[in-house]
Amino acid sequence: MEVVCHGTPLPDAFEAYKAELEQKYGARLISFRFRDKRTGWQQYSVTAVFENGAEYSAPQDQDPYMKLFLHNLILRERCYDCRHKRHSAADLTIGDFWGLKHYAPELNDDKGVTLAIVRTKAGKQLLDQASGLALRPVTLAGMERYNPCLISSVIRPSARDQITSRLFETPIEELARQFIARPGFVARQKARLRRLLRG
Repeated sequence: MEVVCHGTPLPDAFEAYKAELEQKYGARLISFRFRDKRTGWQQYSVTAVFENGAEYSAPQDQDPYMKLFLHNLILRERCYDCRHKRHSAADLTIGDFWGLKHYAPELNDDKGVTLAIVRTKAGKQLLDQASGLALRPVTLAGMERYNPCLISSVIRPSARDQITSRLFETPIEELARQFIARPGFVARQKARLRRLLRG
């Protein structure tokens, strides 16, 4: 089995962010939810819980670590040319069902739905043996439009090396501010429209 993956953040990026959060909240980090879906599947949050009971939570488009991740600036080097995107050897592929509203709008409850791609007979048997699942067949035609990570790696940004070389000397929030341009009005509206279309 394999998982449709955007990419994996560099361990150093997380360690730098963790150290910053622990210093800010004055306690050891005991839980970190990269995609906390209590606020919804599409508008998830980043949530950190500390030993002293303090909690930090921010929407994905406001947390600096998540912004760097979503802009592909802190991924592992191999994520920019992932061999698994080109040659899957899995029996079954699972991932978030982005674009769900175009295939099964009645299931789009903002709680999240999993896309399962059966690639072999063994994968079909595995899926058939799973209990408690509500399965619905869909065609893969056009699926990569809503989930491009099914078939291609993300593009390596030119600023990636500048960021990774400064992880422990410049705060994550400052790196995000310096390297991620705040979109203008038109760009924000286009992004909003893309999110609505992606479902």
